Amino acid sequence: MLLFEMKRHFFYAALLWCIGWLAIPLTAEPLPVKQHLPNILLIIADDLGLGDVRSFNATTMQQTPNIDALAARGMRFSRFYTDSTCSASRASLLTGQHPARLGFHPVARGVDPAITTMPEWFRSQGYSTHHIGKWHIGELNAEAKPAAQGFDTSFGFLNQWFLQGPDAHGEPVLRQPVYQDPWLENEHREARQYNGYLPDILTLHTAEKIASLATTQQPWFLWYATPLPHAPLHTPPDANNAKTDTDDEKYAAMVAHLDRNVGELMGALENSGQRENTIIVFLSDNGAPEKRSGGNAGFSGGKAHYSEGAVRTPMVWVDPGFTMPGSLDERAVTIADVFPTLAARVGASLSFSVDGIDWDDLDNVKIISDRPLYWMSRGSSSVLSADKLWRSIEEWVFREKKSFQFLRIDTSTVDDNSRWRFWYFRLVSSMQEGFLLWLEDVSRTVVKQDSPNRVSGNDFLRTPLREWDFYLAVSPDPSAHAVQVLAEQAGIWSMRYHADKKMLSVDMHGHQWEVPYSLPSGCTLIGLNADIYDRYTNLANTVNPTELLLSVNGKEVARTGWQIDSLANVKISEPTWIGISASGSDAWQGKLSGPVFYHRANIVGEWPYLVNELAIQQELCRQL
Repeated sequence: MLLFEMKRHFFYAALLWCIGWLAIPLTAEPLPVKQHLPNILLIIADDLGLGDVRSFNATTMQQTPNIDALAARGMRFSRFYTDSTCSASRASLLTGQHPARLGFHPVARGVDPAITTMPEWFRSQGYSTHHIGKWHIGELNAEAKPAAQGFDTSFGFLNQWFLQGPDAHGEPVLRQPVYQDPWLENEHREARQYNGYLPDILTLHTAEKIASLATTQQPWFLWYATPLPHAPLHTPPDANNAKTDTDDEKYAAMVAHLDRNVGELMGALENSGQRENTIIVFLSDNGAPEKRSGGNAGFSGGKAHYSEGAVRTPMVWVDPGFTMPGSLDERAVTIADVFPTLAARVGASLSFSVDGIDWDDLDNVKIISDRPLYWMSRGSSSVLSADKLWRSIEEWVFREKKSFQFLRIDTSTVDDNSRWRFWYFRLVSSMQEGFLLWLEDVSRTVVKQDSPNRVSGNDFLRTPLREWDFYLAVSPDPSAHAVQVLAEQAGIWSMRYHADKKMLSVDMHGHQWEVPYSLPSGCTLIGLNADIYDRYTNLANTVNPTELLLSVNGKEVARTGWQIDSLANVKISEPTWIGISASGSDAWQGKLSGPVFYHRANIVGEWPYLVNELAIQQELCRQL
């Protein structure tokens, strides 16, 4: 069935492509850019489960006629995989990278400015680029916001916790999300309160944007991210006649309203004459919460867990003339694949490396079929086997394995085979070994060594802002007695060795820490492992403590904890200096290796995300 559907899809696309070429006169003038490059409308639903859409779940009582009409016009993907939370999935969609490679497990400060994002790439191809709705891919640093990530215009909210507006001093403050009369901002960071129901405000703005773009001669890329049906469960204004006594009924009303908004956008395309020249991609960023009955089509679990129900979501792809109406693709594809597939569709493959692949390329058919899939966040991980029949889920707390599940995945159900996992020990071992190799690849922060003493690049991960690990091999000069810099990022953090006092000192975001330690002769590996929190990285009323651990040759020497108010204005572009201060003073009087950075989702010192410090020591000591 799968092979037949794929052949039918490619044959149909090739046939229409050939007919299109035969219809073009040989003497025709070059077509205007607007005519031969399709527009792209990306519709991102928020926490919509696979079972919430009738065209994906025929047994549901939920009515979604507009989304179903989209599916009838294009291709449904029955095994479309995302991450289990909003922020991580959106970062992957934006970049084509795995969220763990970006440090989103599940959230981070932003996507590094050096990474080419989807809107940046489409802009380079002549597109205008527009963001409307929810962002949630970094909201504190200017470098993380939509305007800095490739969007010409932006209208919406950076994070649902900011929807109630700023405090009396104009500073962002975390408050419970609201749907009525929200505060929204544009690409110039101009914010004000709007009257009405949040999804309708955003949909109206999108419909008006689509109409205005029809008057231009430039193709457009529009990222529309509705907040529906994400909590809070706020009954839509058009649900007066619907029963909304229970949470499930309120949720169903929000799904119905989402469907209505999708219909309004389709009407805007139709009325502006752009329907046949617009690729429409409809998807959800993760599954529905587990407590929403039926939301995940019978698959176990829900949002924020690495269960099948959390990461298997609806996706529809409508590309007039290229996708067969009413078709189905049953391959396991991921949210990271969307970017390279769209890029190839408009005729220009990406010139840089991404984790996703173009699923329309026949050369990638075997790769998609044979690749295992991996997930990782704080304290949990998951592997989908290469044959796509088995899922392992592990959870850890303070080096203790909390749980291990081994699940058999059927077409519509998941069976717990955890008690039989020892019968499949070869498969389980192979999945775990593959995961550890993948984890090493995605969690090592790639930086640029500008000179022997200067390191830059990957600013959000190189700067200690969330989970952060730093390693450096040193060999001291026994005759030195001065204070010497091991590493420094001006205004953010530094580490020094006081040879006369036999002491290591660390300044981390203004927190001063001194640890008595005498560096021995020969090569020594020094590590700093940090878990950084401020008042914007928790949703409770308390401030989570920041933890910092100092290790030598892989063994913990000391740790400290304190509280940080705000890291909203940290200058992440500052380079990291090795063996010298930013001002050129206090040079190291001995030998130093190059630095190694990691961004694993570890609580300080916690397995299984502990870095292999012995291997790092061997690697860096060879440099001395």
